[in-house]
Amino acid sequence: MGAISEIVSVSITANTRTVSRKGFAQPLIYGYHTRFADAYRIYSEAADMIADGFTVADRVYMMALAFFSQEDRNDTLVVGRASTAFVWGGELTITDATEGNHVKFSVVLEDGSVVAVDYTILAAATTTTVATAVELLIEALTGINSSSAGAVITITAATNGWLPFFVPSEGENTIVGAEFRDTTADQNYSAALAALDLVTGGTSADWYAVATDLMSSAHVQDVAAQIEAMAKIYAAQNYDGRETGSGGVLGAALKAAGYDRTFPLFHRRPQQFAACAWLGARLALDPGSATWKFAPLAGVTVDVLTATERTNLGDDNLNFYESTAGLGITREGVMASGEFIDVTQTIDWLTARIQERVFGVLANARKVPMTNKGRDLLVSEVLAQLREGEGNGALVVGESTVRAPDVSTLAPADRAARHFKTIEFSAQIAGAVHKVTVRGTLTV
Repeated sequence: MGAISEIVSVSITANTRTVSRKGFAQPLIYGYHTRFADAYRIYSEAADMIADGFTVADRVYMMALAFFSQEDRNDTLVVGRASTAFVWGGELTITDATEGNHVKFSVVLEDGSVVAVDYTILAAATTTTVATAVELLIEALTGINSSSAGAVITITAATNGWLPFFVPSEGENTIVGAEFRDTTADQNYSAALAALDLVTGGTSADWYAVATDLMSSAHVQDVAAQIEAMAKIYAAQNYDGRETGSGGVLGAALKAAGYDRTFPLFHRRPQQFAACAWLGARLALDPGSATWKFAPLAGVTVDVLTATERTNLGDDNLNFYESTAGLGITREGVMASGEFIDVTQTIDWLTARIQERVFGVLANARKVPMTNKGRDLLVSEVLAQLREGEGNGALVVGESTVRAPDVSTLAPADRAARHFKTIEFSAQIAGAVHKVTVRGTLTV
């Protein structure tokens, strides 16, 4: 009996190679600790960090807990390790010398304990005499060194790597009678983040957004400059009192730099790590499917801000968290440049997915011919990605188009170089409603 293969020979090749897809849901929590020696580890819940030796008072653990406490958070996060212990510093400037008034604040110490400081201003006081008295109270705190000159109290942590926080006392909306600012010097996290990206890129530890333990203006500006050169975004946080006034420094500097990849958040209770909570509330959602405004943050106390303070923060494109109609919401959901966070996400996502789709066609075909048929293969992948963007709410449905020239019109030099150019598309970002105006007329 003859074999059919003698007459009909069939050879099947499986083009099953898939291009690795860039992730947009996983954050990196980066800060100094000594709980492991690796450059990073991946965690799926905060309890796993306790098993690795973290304590509930460790700042990096507190950051991760803020993230994991959110309902829509990603299943995993990357915890990175800064290897050099920083030297934390701050300044408390006395702003009130009125007899009978108070200078009132709390300090979150390294072990997580909270110590309240409450000084009653004496008769004939000046801001200098008040500073001298308050400095003695600060100096008495465990792990804190301080000195005063004029109205300014200079504060440092007694041990490198310790990160205390000066926050409003229980029942207060802000520090009373004084203004605090974090003066910690730039710790060059930027170089470490660039190096870590080379190690984690294309692996299960690939990350898209980063939050850091340090919050000083110098530190945030250093990291922001680095992230601007990467296809990443940075959830920065700051609690310097001057940012709510007309003399804010960090927000103004980031805005002037026009950063499209850093979204700074002002919050008066830094120990709650609101920026990490914000990543948990929004990052895992499909890029462009949700605005970053109106996000509720579990475990985060709303700030009570005056109209002037809201205006000053908004003028510098500093986001904040407050209560509106009884609901805690983030405002305004913007990058330092003023661009909306979801727009930057959409652009990054669309860029990566189009690259992956088009490269997948080239890598899985023996060749894509320099013909109109080959052109149509490439065009179909671009259009398919735009349609996906329409489906997840990032783009307006039905507004996406793709154009590509007839191959016969390509420049001979491009044909010889096997360079097809140019596929062009247009699409409309769906955006979001952030404000509504309603007008009506009632008659009887």
